[in-house]
Amino acid sequence: MASDGIFAVSAYCPITNLDHTDAAYEWLFNGVNDYKKMVFGKREDGGMDRKKLKGKLTSDQINVSDRLKKLFPEYINSLTPKKEDDS
Repeated sequence: MASDGIFAVSAYCPITNLDHTDAAYEWLFNGVNDYKKMVFGKREDGGMDRKKLKGKLTSDQINVSDRLKKLFPEYINSLTPKKEDDS
């Protein structure tokens, strides 16, 4: 018998509504303009190289993030919760 206890979870932005995913993500992470990414490359010997690179969002990317962030509360406030009997 194995335990069904939860060891860990990473639910920082669970995607449940793909039509509004971008706005939800930007609502949550807007203002985080620095990032790190991993760049992979293939070596001549067949191995892989990995480099960590730092970056910053451009002003255009920040503007798009700002616009998307504003859309999510509007979407949430437009929802009409219903009772179990669908009334």
